[in-house]
Amino acid sequence: MSLIKFILKPIITNNNLKKVIYNINWLIFENLVQIASSLIVGVWVARYLGPDGYGVVSYAVALITIFTSISDLGLPQIIIKELVEKPTKKTKILGTSLILKAIAGIFSILILITLIMFLKPNNPLIQIAVLIVSLKLLIESPNVINYWFLSKISSKYQTIAKSVGIIVSSILKIFFILLNFGVLWFLFSIIVESIVTILLLNKFYKNKSGASIFKLSFSMPYAKLLLKNSWPLLLTGISASIYKRIDQVIIGSILDTKNLGYYAIAVTIAETPHFLSSAISSSVYPTIINSKKRNENLYLNRLQILYTLVVWLSIGISTIVYIFSDKIIFLLFGNQYMTSSTVLKIYIWSGIFIFLKQAGNRFLLTENFQKELLATTIIGTVINILLNIIFVPIYGITGAAYATLISYFISAFSIVFFKNSRNNVLLYIKAFNLFALTSLFKQYKKQLK
Repeated sequence: MSLIKFILKPIITNNNLKKVIYNINWLIFENLVQIASSLIVGVWVARYLGPDGYGVVSYAVALITIFTSISDLGLPQIIIKELVEKPTKKTKILGTSLILKAIAGIFSILILITLIMFLKPNNPLIQIAVLIVSLKLLIESPNVINYWFLSKISSKYQTIAKSVGIIVSSILKIFFILLNFGVLWFLFSIIVESIVTILLLNKFYKNKSGASIFKLSFSMPYAKLLLKNSWPLLLTGISASIYKRIDQVIIGSILDTKNLGYYAIAVTIAETPHFLSSAISSSVYPTIINSKKRNENLYLNRLQILYTLVVWLSIGISTIVYIFSDKIIFLLFGNQYMTSSTVLKIYIWSGIFIFLKQAGNRFLLTENFQKELLATTIIGTVINILLNIIFVPIYGITGAAYATLISYFISAFSIVFFKNSRNNVLLYIKAFNLFALTSLFKQYKKQLK
């Protein structure tokens, strides 16, 4: 608690500090539950299924992750902003968003089924696996009510709902292992997790808002307005999801599920700390918006402190994981996954640029630079795809790791190509100077006087 307060105090006002810290604590708790589930049950599942079986699960999840961004329609950040600015219209905002997401979810499922028939025409196991997990795209449509809690910087209820879903899903996985069930059953547990989470979120929303998700309203004019404003973020989300999981899809298509299993384990470990940057950036986002209105210098100072903190947080994490990579893989997954260690040592360093870009995206959203956000993500996606296509056949899964590292670096700093966001690159570069924090804190105190 005191460490989080020390980190965030220079970024946000004292009036909001307690609320934001409280919110981040809940987000961290949610991710700790997820991490605990991964370390205990997830590791057990990986050992039980082996690299080949785990690769099947990873392939299906990678495809679903890409299509989740399509069903989201780029709405999450737009909805949160709308709810912050127009809290009295929450019924229309949430209701319209829910219908849009449900329609997009159905179309996404149909496209995904067609795609997997093309990619894996002779692999019924993967076809069925993708079909099962694709149901998640429609089931999670009511998840829009979570944005209402996020707009109020109140992640407590999201955390409780999601944590219970994770626990129920984990219990099911243990049950499946003990009864020696096949790989497809573990995909059903993902669907169960979504259902439990949505049911609890609806209950919390009804208790806190006095309304039910079934009493939300739909507005066609407002739907058109939302889609008009969200299309850059939709394309950004699609690009980001492809960016994040295309390496696994390419490995699963060019190589095999066993190599994908090795790679997926390394990615899972490397991505575990990413919630820290996401939790911090998401929680301070409303205060970043307010500081922009209050004082430009204060706004830039807070951005600089945020960038510096997330960069050095990621450098520290990456260094530790790099040093103990072999021991981490061996202790958690055993000798059968030791190939993953080489990938992890490369992939972990991409976290530095992921942390920085997650924080920098808040700047782009605050400034309404959605097109720049889209462009930088597309640049990273295209480079990642090209490098994976070139590197994977030659260097295997280590080539995919290098492709990810290079593409994330280029994506983060590609804002230099755009006039509106070019100056922010200087803040990025300064973020690597840890000793500049002292002067930033002094400037912050002066700006508050």
